[in-house]
Amino acid sequence: MKILLLDDDYGCIKAVYHLLRKVCKNCEIEMFTNPELCIEHYISSEMPDIIISDFRMPGIDGEQFIRTMEFMGFDGKSFIVSGWSGLDPLESHADGIFTKPVNAEDFRQVLAACHV
Repeated sequence: MKILLLDDDYGCIKAVYHLLRKVCKNCEIEMFTNPELCIEHYISSEMPDIIISDFRMPGIDGEQFIRTMEFMGFDGKSFIVSGWSGLDPLESHADGIFTKPVNAEDFRQVLAACHV
């Protein structure tokens, strides 16, 4: 299982990485802090199975990023992480939304639903 983490805040992405490691020890986790560089990477790389992306980032927000990845062939599950609790998964083009701060149990439930 390959999981992509995208957040422009390196501290947040490291925290999410460590939470995911607690619940998915065998997952391959790729981390990016720049959405444009992440998109460039996946032009020539195998797509992840799950995307977990911050919502508010400079340049491309989480919704635009997920839409771009889908246009490029991503067909897995996508989740938005946001400090704002007013996001609607359907409007954000994601399968689900985590409100910061997230915890290991949040990820455990999502990964179980994704059959990881």
